[in-house]
Amino acid sequence: MSDSSPKHYWKSPEERDAQEKFLDAARDEFSEPVVAFSDGFGRRDFLKAAGFAVAAATLTGCNRAPVEKAIPLLVQPEDIVPGKAYFYASTCDGCSAACGMLVKNRDSRPIKLEGNPEHPVTRGGLCAVGQATLLGLYDASRYLQPQMQGKQTTWDELDRGVAAQLQTVRANKGAVRFLTGSIASPTTRAQIRAFLKNFSDARHVVYDPLSSSAILDAHERTHGARVLPHYRFDRAEVVVSFDADFLGTWISPVEFTAAYRTGRNPDAKPPRMSYHAQFESRMSVTGSKADRRIRVAPGELGLLMSQLAQRLARKAGVSLAWSALQESSVPAKLLDELANRLWEARGKSLIVCGEQDVQLQVLCNFLNHLLGNYGSTLDI
Repeated sequence: MSDSSPKHYWKSPEERDAQEKFLDAARDEFSEPVVAFSDGFGRRDFLKAAGFAVAAATLTGCNRAPVEKAIPLLVQPEDIVPGKAYFYASTCDGCSAACGMLVKNRDSRPIKLEGNPEHPVTRGGLCAVGQATLLGLYDASRYLQPQMQGKQTTWDELDRGVAAQLQTVRANKGAVRFLTGSIASPTTRAQIRAFLKNFSDARHVVYDPLSSSAILDAHERTHGARVLPHYRFDRAEVVVSFDADFLGTWISPVEFTAAYRTGRNPDAKPPRMSYHAQFESRMSVTGSKADRRIRVAPGELGLLMSQLAQRLARKAGVSLAWSALQESSVPAKLLDELANRLWEARGKSLIVCGEQDVQLQVLCNFLNHLLGNYGSTLDI
């Protein structure tokens, strides 16, 4: 081959040898026949159809919409401008915490919920549950009429039926039970008390899906008052939680989150960084923020609290009714370290328990009493 002859390059030996099988395969771009182009519908036809569909959709959107006229109020309220949003202070009923909130209204319709910055407890915070309670107002499955005996009725029929039943109960000196969730409004509670005074055997029963009745019963046993203490996480230097998700669902998470953040602020002057240990069976919001998270079975919480009480009582010189305890899944070295931290932070520590067990809550009260936390990080 002379130097002037053109050079040829091959991608494979089959191409160089010009094999018939290779030439047949290279003739088509794809290894299998393209069915889409073999039925007479070409690429240009497809692009024409797609362009027509886009044009049709665009022209449909250019249609003139029907005119809807806004009818103004016959009696215009004072200081209300149509289309302008106004905020009204209210209380969230998403849980028993009763956080203060602001309701954004436009044309007499609530459209947004926000925390009330002037509320003394939550200070402008509102959790995701509180934000979502607005959706219940516009829920399509919400009852539009009252229900009586499982059937829809009118308010007039309901009033007549309830009034007749109450008259019969009062005449026979029967029992009346008024069932509600937790009520934060003093006015509503006063109205319920005034209503129940009309009957000889009447009682207001409060039920919540997430209840704190075990804490109330435990303090009635240990302190003689059925009260829910005020937990001061902002004052605590050591926090130990036994299955209490106080940043997620326990009692008042918005308030506790703000206080917890105050106690863990390295940019403050002076810097503050509390120590937090979390004993729980499943991952929670609070457990994800802990300095030390220990996964334990729910049935082990009582044993762990007893072992911790044994170590603290030994330091305080207090004798306990039990002396020997079985071993738990938590190493003894970890419990010793935790007991030392708590003892060094006497009066500045906090132990909480989220279990609905009165015995465990009594033990939790005993631990806080040993550490001198009542009156400091616990107010009752």
